[in-house]
Amino acid sequence: MDRYTFDVPSLGVTFEADRLRRDRDELLGELTVRCSLPGARTVNGILTTGDFNFSSVHVRQQRAKFLAQRANTNGQLDWFGYLEDFCQRVFEAERTGDPFVRLRDLPRPGPGDDIRIHGLVLPRRHPSVLFGDGGSAKSYTALFLAGHLAQHGLNIGLFDWELCGEDHRDRYERLFGSAMPENLWYVRCERPLTSEIDRVRSGGREHQINYAFYDSVAFSCDGPPDAAEVASRYFRSLRELGGGSLHIAHVNRSENNDQKPFGSTFWHNGARSTWFVQAV
Repeated sequence: MDRYTFDVPSLGVTFEADRLRRDRDELLGELTVRCSLPGARTVNGILTTGDFNFSSVHVRQQRAKFLAQRANTNGQLDWFGYLEDFCQRVFEAERTGDPFVRLRDLPRPGPGDDIRIHGLVLPRRHPSVLFGDGGSAKSYTALFLAGHLAQHGLNIGLFDWELCGEDHRDRYERLFGSAMPENLWYVRCERPLTSEIDRVRSGGREHQINYAFYDSVAFSCDGPPDAAEVASRYFRSLRELGGGSLHIAHVNRSENNDQKPFGSTFWHNGARSTWFVQAV
């Protein structure tokens, strides 16, 4: 589960837990509290948001005092009690996790689980990698595919670490003319994907993104691409985001550089499918 919410409708208060992870046996994450109480000092309805140690009673007590100050409730609201209730619910949900199911009882993938476009098969729920040498039109190819998916009614996200919006806009018009589909959303990214995940996920929810393009792996990973742990963190972030995606990568240094993208073999093994693009 990537997020938990706890509503107190009678008070107009909502607790949200996001980005949960275990570190040295402690449950850490991001706590956001929304509040519509009169007199509460909020920003866009948010009373507070920030990192939070769900396992620490002392931290819970300190955050409850801070909530009381921000909400101006003058001791009339048991903030610690509500926060404690929420934390216990989060603990229980984390301990329970997804239920055990018989594998044979799970549904088979449906015929709509793959997107077929111009001879390529893009899984709707898994990442794919498109790789090639510099000058092989990888980004152009990805933009061409993104535009055609948008033409077929999908909401597409283009997350860019390499170029800029103006460059992609010029290419987009060259490819599709004045009939450029409207439902292709562009996002310029500066930090690694592991640090941009909140923005990517919230924007994906807002615009109901069905499929995403990431350009490119070399700039969006949080360390050397040839390190296995870097590729592992990257794919864990994708699993957290969910949905299908296509990732642009470069070729490796080996003689058979058309077999796998540059970096750790996990870039090849972690993707459901890979394609090599060659300059002509």
